[in-house]
Amino acid sequence: MPCGLQRLPRLGSALGQFLATLIILGFCAGFSHGATTLDKLIADDQLQMTVDITTEGTLYQRAPFVLVVEVATARWFSRGTRVRDFRIPGAVVRPVSNFANNSSRRINGETWSVQQWRFRVFPREAGSLELPSLRVFASVNTEEGTVEGERLLYAAPVLIVAPPGADEFKDWIATPSLTVAENWAGTLESYLPGDAITRTRRFMVKDAPAMMLVGSKIDDVEGLSLYAAPATVADQSDRGALTGRREETLVVTFEAPGSYQLPGLEYAWFNTTSGEFEQLSLPPFDIEVTAAAPAASDTREDAQASLLNTKVVIPALLLLTILAILWSARKTPVAIRIRRTLVARRARRERYRRYLRALGQEDSSRCLQLLYDNLGHASALRPQHAVKTGQSPGSLRDALDLPAGASGDEAHDSDIPGRALECFLEHAYGGGDALPHRDAAIALWNAIDRHSRKKFGTDAGGLRLNPAPST
Repeated sequence: MPCGLQRLPRLGSALGQFLATLIILGFCAGFSHGATTLDKLIADDQLQMTVDITTEGTLYQRAPFVLVVEVATARWFSRGTRVRDFRIPGAVVRPVSNFANNSSRRINGETWSVQQWRFRVFPREAGSLELPSLRVFASVNTEEGTVEGERLLYAAPVLIVAPPGADEFKDWIATPSLTVAENWAGTLESYLPGDAITRTRRFMVKDAPAMMLVGSKIDDVEGLSLYAAPATVADQSDRGALTGRREETLVVTFEAPGSYQLPGLEYAWFNTTSGEFEQLSLPPFDIEVTAAAPAASDTREDAQASLLNTKVVIPALLLLTILAILWSARKTPVAIRIRRTLVARRARRERYRRYLRALGQEDSSRCLQLLYDNLGHASALRPQHAVKTGQSPGSLRDALDLPAGASGDEAHDSDIPGRALECFLEHAYGGGDALPHRDAAIALWNAIDRHSRKKFGTDAGGLRLNPAPST
């Protein structure tokens, strides 16, 4: 609490509170009376905020001129500067950059910090162009702290002049460089009704936005169907250099025979470098669409007979020939072996699916039964027999021809099928509480499958496709 308030008598009444409020307001008013503002910095010659046109010479219609907003201070910027969005009626405005241009300058023997915002202005018509007031924000660091705020900057109207010869052209653009490329897709040596071709035109202009480019005119042509896709426009700024691009696509479909001509292109542009008008030309495109040629000498009956021979008789004969070959070959040893092999493979795949399903259900007895079924031999090697005779897991591994158990890291991967079999046997008949991991169970199945194929041929049920001579 201020010392003045400490000496106030404790009135304990509304009058005392009122006097205390008046004293506090007096202190605040005295403090704010000397506050520094942007206007005060400008008056003290510590800040400059200006707007100017830097383009020299005549300002032509549709040609850009540069509007520059500059803020300079003898101190330095705290939060920088910004120009609020604005529009100029009758003109297109594009910022040269999305960021301010920072520099320094010697003013009155001192080094000032300078920030510039530059805008390209494209006046559409000749005459007096009114520039709006610009709202500019600035944040400056001073000895008393940060001073910031907004000020309105005003610029005088500018005179826009039509280029010499502009009255001879209706549509034109002002630029130092203009290029147009045309491409046709789907062209043929001859065209029939129903055919279509596609025309693509690509415009590229320097120092002008794509929206300043005038699109190609499209007039209806009887006998042709014309579809113009929406044009794509894009602007690209590279270190302050502006490039505008426009791409047009026209699909032409031929509806009737005849001779047609698609118009070319006559494009006028004012060369801002030479100060003269130039014209860019593309030639027209001539098209001849012919009717479908009728049959030369065939009568209707001959045409129908020819169609019958080519589309019905010949394919039917080929089909009958193939069926006859397949029927005669169905009882050959090769065909029999193929059928048996396919049946065996289907059965093996079905057993494998049931094996994985039983594994997911933790049915170890069912898994062992399917393993023995896949082995397809040695009926004595059934789970019941193993329990009754007390055969060990090692004897089962020997009977199934699984890799021998080994010690150390070398046998870790090779003994996976054997350890999986032990887990199945212990879970089903020895009181084990854990089934093998899915990968180990699959490895056991694959080992038994390889053993079965090696000893009994491709069919795991005992079929041998190439039996050896009996002795």
